[in-house]
Amino acid sequence: TGWTWDRDINFISAQKVGSAVTLCYMGVSAAAELYACRATSTDGISFTKPNLGLISYVVDANSNISWRARAPRIGFLDDATEAPTYLGVGETVSGGGDDGVYLYSSSDGIAWTLIKTLYSGPLDGNYREGRAITRLADGRYVVYYVGGQLTDRRSPGYFVSLTSDPTGSWTNIGFVIDAKSAGEQRYSFEASKVGDAFIALAGRFVRSTEQIDNVELLTSRDCGTWKTIDAQWFAIGSSGAWDDEMIIPASPPIEVGNDWYFYYTGFGANHAAGLPRNALIGAATLPKGRIASIGTAGTVRLKPITTGAADTLTVNCNASGGSLKVELLDEQNNVIYGYSRDDCDAITTDTYSTAVT
Repeated sequence: TGWTWDRDINFISAQKVGSAVTLCYMGVSAAAELYACRATSTDGISFTKPNLGLISYVVDANSNISWRARAPRIGFLDDATEAPTYLGVGETVSGGGDDGVYLYSSSDGIAWTLIKTLYSGPLDGNYREGRAITRLADGRYVVYYVGGQLTDRRSPGYFVSLTSDPTGSWTNIGFVIDAKSAGEQRYSFEASKVGDAFIALAGRFVRSTEQIDNVELLTSRDCGTWKTIDAQWFAIGSSGAWDDEMIIPASPPIEVGNDWYFYYTGFGANHAAGLPRNALIGAATLPKGRIASIGTAGTVRLKPITTGAADTLTVNCNASGGSLKVELLDEQNNVIYGYSRDDCDAITTDTYSTAVT
C-alpha cells in the first residue's frame, strides 16, 4: 500500500523449491526504481513476503528485497545437483544505458552475484532483454531474451552455453520467432523444461493499442525449434477487470497438488501509461500434465522409453467420458505378446496415477 518499493509490479518468475512456491518479482518504487523481491507460498495462492533484512528502502531494512538499485528481474533455475544451486537471468543491473542479458548465481535463491554478461547495450532498435533460463539434457544452459530487432519488431531469441559451465563461453543463436510486423511482437518469452520437452509462454505486444493482450503456448524438443500449440491460450480480462490491459506470464509451470499454475502479472493500464499501472499477480491453472488430448477417438504413440527395473506403468488421464487402453511395443514397433490393447484392462476414470494392468 502507498508508495512502497513494490507499489507497482513488473516481471515475475516462479519456482518450486521443495514444497513451497517461490515468486521473484520486480517491484517498482515511486522513483521508478526497480527492486528484485521475494514471496513464498505453501498452497500456491496465499503468499508471504519474508523480511530478508538485506536491503534498506530509504532507511528501513525490513523488506523482502533481495537486490537493489534498479535491480534485475531474476528468472531462476533450481539446480540442486551442482553449485551454485541457483542460476538466474536479469535484464538490467542499473537501468537505462545497460539494458541487456545478465546471468546471476546464488547459493540460497536470495542473495545473487553477477557472473556473466551475455549482452549489454543501449535501449535502441537492436537491444536485448533477458527473460528466462533453462537447461538442455546435455548439461548446457539456454537463456532466452526479447530483442528489439529494429523498430516495433520485438522477437524472442536465445543464447546457449558451449559447456555445462555457465561462466564459460556462450553463443547467440538468434531469434526463435521472427515478428513480421508491429502486431506480431512478443514482449516476453518464458520457457522451462517439463519432462523431456520444453514449454514456453509468449506475451504478444500490439503497438496500436499499447497492450500485451494475449499469451501464446508453445512446445519444443530442443529449445530452438518451437511449435505453437495455442495462439491464444489465455488473454486479457474483460473490460473493467484487473487484468484488462496487459498480461505478462512467468516461467511455466508450477505443480500445486493436481494442478499446474501459470503465474502472470496483470495490468489495469496499457504499456504507454505512467506509474503506477495497478499491477497485480494472478494465475491461470490446468490439470497437471494435461497439455494435450484426444477428441472422440484416436491413438497416441509415445516416445521410446527404457523401463529398466520398473514393473509398473501409470497413466495420467481423464477417461471418465470414455475409456483408455494401452499396449506395449518393442524397439521394432511390434506389439509385445500379452501386452496388447486387447489384453489391457480399460481405464474409465479421471486419474493422475493409475497403474495399467
